[in-house]
Amino acid sequence: MKKHRTSRIWAAALTAVLLAGSVCTVYAVETDYSGELDPMTNLPIGNSSALTGEDGSRALVSSGVYYDWNEHCFVYPVSGTLTEVYCDVMDGMVQGESVSVSATDGSSLLVMCDGEEVTGDLTNLNTPGSYLVSLREGSSTRRMLGFTLVGSRTNSIHTLQAPDGFFVSSATRDGENVYSGRYSVDMEQEGEYSVTLNCMATGLSYTLDTTVDRTPPELTFKGKMDENNRMRSALFFSGLEEGDTIVLVSNGEEVRPELNGDGTGAIYDPGNYVMKVYDYAGNSTEYRFTILIYFNASSWAFIALVLLIVAVIIGYLIFQRRRLKIG
Repeated sequence: MKKHRTSRIWAAALTAVLLAGSVCTVYAVETDYSGELDPMTNLPIGNSSALTGEDGSRALVSSGVYYDWNEHCFVYPVSGTLTEVYCDVMDGMVQGESVSVSATDGSSLLVMCDGEEVTGDLTNLNTPGSYLVSLREGSSTRRMLGFTLVGSRTNSIHTLQAPDGFFVSSATRDGENVYSGRYSVDMEQEGEYSVTLNCMATGLSYTLDTTVDRTPPELTFKGKMDENNRMRSALFFSGLEEGDTIVLVSNGEEVRPELNGDGTGAIYDPGNYVMKVYDYAGNSTEYRFTILIYFNASSWAFIALVLLIVAVIIGYLIFQRRRLKIG
């Protein structure tokens, strides 16, 4: 999606005029469309040929949001101005692929993901999370749209709602049909989902393929742990899967466990620990334990070496004292 286009400025001006006059729902398109209309919006269903044009036509998807056929993106005009925000997805959409967002030249966007500001390139947003796109207006902001990105596995979706101007055309879980409503899909159960949404105004379809995973990660521990999760030995664990991450905190400071790359790892240093394990889908499990001071083979070897050195020193001192007495 290109930001610097003169045509967008003219399109923004035309959109502002249309919004101010509250006139037609689709502009710069053919007017002899005779296909099926959606009863809720009075817009064409499943026939994009009726809404195409070679002169930069746009289709009104929902109140104040257009689809630009030339730019292949959704357009969010800012009322009362010539500013527009452009995005690959519709407000409220759940997307499994990267998303691009931009605005009219000179406009500044604030993009938040799960409450944290996203900086850098906004044309390739691909981190799973809940996004909010706002337009900066001096010291304040104006909300423009929001969307959710998910990975190949997720636990963040419970019900998928079709955005304004869209309807659910098909839905399957593990290959079985789970279509139950025109505007929403129940995705509470685990499984591989494929959900297709259709835009009423354009006839374009968008498919979300993802696996809903609500099973938290589980590690297996090996060590002499008592009923209070205390042990006098190193802690060995296994069960890490690809995509799992560990956050380990000892005595208030984050530390790194020893990981072997095969799903196993170990923690050797004494201390009070809080371990949080996250899987790729976003599920998490917390473990708490304490490693007390203990002696392993290396420790005993070190102690033996120290005792040997002490014994040698004492023996040498005794020997020297006897030599002085004899002399």
